[in-house]
Formats: sequence, C-alpha cells, structure tokens
Amino acid sequence: MPKIYCEKCECWIASEWHYKAHSSKCVGQKPWRRRPTRGLCKFCSEKFEPKKLGAHVINCSLNPNRDLIKKKAGEAQKGKNLSEQHREKISKTVKDKVKNDSWHLSFSRSRTHEYNGIKFHGMWEVKYAKFLDENNTPWRRPTEKFKYEFEGKVSYYTPDFYLPNECLYIEIKGYKTAKDDAKWKQFPLALKVLSGKNLIDLGLLTEKEVKHIPA
Repeated sequence: MPKIYCEKCECWIASEWHYKAHSSKCVGQKPWRRRPTRGLCKFCSEKFEPKKLGAHVINCSLNPNRDLIKKKAGEAQKGKNLSEQHREKISKTVKDKVKNDSWHLSFSRSRTHEYNGIKFHGMWEVKYAKFLDENNTPWRRPTEKFKYEFEGKVSYYTPDFYLPNECLYIEIKGYKTAKDDAKWKQFPLALKVLSGKNLIDLGLLTEKEVKHIPA
C-alpha cells in the first residue's frame, strides 16, 4: 500500500486511513520536533511530562496524602504473591546461572536497604544485623579487603560482618558459586558462612523465603 506524503510536517503516512486521522491533528511540526504537553502538579505547580506527572503527584512533598497513599500501595502489594509456576521459573533460571557460574550480584546490589544509617545488600543482611543488636552482640561492617585468586585472576573480597568479640567474619549467602568457594577457601582468617537454612534456624527467615534458593 503506497504511503501518503504530508506537506505540513514533511513526513510519510502509512495509509489513507491514517492520513485522514493525521491531517486533522497535524500542526506542521515534524514528529521528532514535537514536545509532549507538560502538565502542572496541583500541589507544587511544577511542570512534568504526562508519563512522569502521575508519579510525581503521588510523591510530591506538598501532597498531604502522600504517606497514606504509599501505605495503601504497600499493603496492596503484600497480597500479590508470585504464582508457583512463576517462582519455579525464577528458581530454575537462578539454578542454571549458579551451575554455569554466571550468577552475579548486580541485582542484589540494586536492592540496597538501610538500617541505623548503614547500607546493606538485601533484607537477609538487615535481619541479621537486627538479630545481633537484639542480642547485644557487637559488630561492624568490614571495609578491609582480602585477596584471592580465581581462574587465574586476582580479586578482592570483603565479608558482610565482623564480630570483634569472637574475632569472626560473617558472610550471608543465598546463592553459592564456584567463585564463592574459592574466596572462602583462601580466606586467611576465621570466617562463618550463614545460608538461608542457617537463618531459618536462627528464626530470622521462614522456609517460604528460602524455598527456591538452590542448595
């Protein structure tokens, strides 16, 4: 089907039907020069593009209902659980990555949580930190790096926690890879790795939370 040329905006229209719809709205600007209409936030009067306006209005610091809206959204989300089929699919994907040693931490690093002003990579670490505080166990987030070698390359590793009274480093681990085994075996000091099962035994996690973690 031949295309139809619009002289107003100097572009080609796919069909006569599309041309009729286009011509009634054409303002003479080329598509790539058009700018989306900006809307005003009813609370702060800032201008935003349509796709961003709704999210801004909800999170606007001047919105008196902001906290209530967020609370309701969070409560609604709690009831939305992944289907068993979807969970199994995710589990299989992760297991394949672990088996091929291609699992990485980019996803967990993107899910940063903060507790007492300290940032953690995942809620497992946060729950363990709270567990230590509740039991009056001194701890800190290590900053020191320990060298190890894997597949001919030298890298550096820092565990998740250090317990000074026990002179013990703690690693919280859900998915174990060959690279993890290498750095743990080469670690020069006392190190304890806590898996999902260990955290269940401590009462920090439920079996459902670690059900799809590969052993």
